[in-house]
Amino acid sequence: MSSGYDPVLAEQSVRKLAAVTDEQLIDEVRAATAVVVDRVEHLRRTGWPRDPVEQAASAAMKDARTALVGLSAADASLAAVVTAVRPVLGQWWPGQPAEAAAVAAAVERLRYAALHRPAQVRDARWLSTP
Repeated sequence: MSSGYDPVLAEQSVRKLAAVTDEQLIDEVRAATAVVVDRVEHLRRTGWPRDPVEQAASAAMKDARTALVGLSAADASLAAVVTAVRPVLGQWWPGQPAEAAAVAAAVERLRYAALHRPAQVRDARWLSTP
């Protein structure tokens, strides 16, 4: 059996991705943000933040959480939700100690949910438009 390109499978994958709704994307961003918040709270119990760079990361998380909480679940657009978490996305997150590495990994998942996944869905919608 060949492991090459299957146009039928590719079309099914694009259509499945195109069917993802903005509400689902918003839920994914909110869920990923909740993980970051949880991991940051755990990291704070270790005495973090210790220096100005870490303090900026902590402030970015607080700003994003405040902005996201201020958006009602019913009225928030995908753009508004992504804008709310933007301070976290552009911030450097330390990779040491292990608790900080867990935060950095969670932020990477948030970046995927807020930036890459919506772009993939947008492109799939475009590709599946007749």
